Amino acid sequence: MKKILLFSFCVLLNVGLIAQIDTVLYEDFQLDVFLLMDDEATGDNVNWVNYDADGLTTNAGTEETKKWYGGEALSNAVDSITGETNFVAISTSYLDLFLPGNRNWMILPPLEISDDSYMLHWKSAPSQLPRYMDGYQVLLSVGTNDLNAFADTLFTAASMDQITGDGQSTDYSNFSFTPGYLHANGGMDTNYFVEGTTAHFGLLEPHSVDLSSYAGQTVYIAFFHDSDDDERIQIDDILLTKAGEPSSVNNLSEKYRFESYPNPVDAFVNLNFRLDKAINNCIYSIFSTQGKLVTQVNLGQRSSGIHTEKINLSSLPSGNYVLKIELDGDVVVKNIVKR
Repeated sequence: MKKILLFSFCVLLNVGLIAQIDTVLYEDFQLDVFLLMDDEATGDNVNWVNYDADGLTTNAGTEETKKWYGGEALSNAVDSITGETNFVAISTSYLDLFLPGNRNWMILPPLEISDDSYMLHWKSAPSQLPRYMDGYQVLLSVGTNDLNAFADTLFTAASMDQITGDGQSTDYSNFSFTPGYLHANGGMDTNYFVEGTTAHFGLLEPHSVDLSSYAGQTVYIAFFHDSDDDERIQIDDILLTKAGEPSSVNNLSEKYRFESYPNPVDAFVNLNFRLDKAINNCIYSIFSTQGKLVTQVNLGQRSSGIHTEKINLSSLPSGNYVLKIELDGDVVVKNIVKR
């Protein structure tokens, strides 16, 4: 019986290896790409755009910091294993004389969304939280990058609005925030900040959004930093993916648009899949490469549409694993790496 089970598991591994996800665009900011970006949006730029819409001087007093610029990650910049320094895109809302009005745009080149399999991924972190926590928006425009045309909001990260109590406390009840997602799940997820005494320091957290509703259109996507009088925001690992050409007519990974991000994984992996119809049973499992079941979660019934599950792998040792999902009897797997 053990031999049969091991053989079955190896078959699952092989199925996972034929899954195809194509990278359409990827930017990790390890090189200073800002020198190659256009300075303003003309409506039809074919390059990246880095535009300072406010023209105000930052507290740092330099021209570079008036818009998006490259620099080392603001916390834990050096990988303890590889020794490599991680560089990110940074924007500053801490302006001279504590003025409000920071408005910085980083706009991607035009992107042709040829089908309904496209996904956008990225990582972000404010320099500190909850005090002076920066937020931002991910915006989309169809057909033009004219700033007034970015009518669709894909994601909003909240920023600190006011100090309402003890500003030296890290308790969120002492602050008010603008609408949106609070970094690190409102300070509950310690994987994405470093604890401090009067403020915590942000670590990069992954996010994903589905672009299927824009199939057949050319779009522009912008990272719009609109925090007022906070500190700094950082963006990294901007990734646009699509389903590749199926390597098998029975490739279930293609059928369900199965995708996980990021990979390698530091703490959490976002699992994305699409259902054409409702299902009664959805189970995900994590295996070691020797076939040992590490964890299993039954998600129960799922309706039709896009589904995203955030899976906590922070307790797993570094190494290679297999992520398996069962959808009403269909089985899809993917190899993942835990750092």
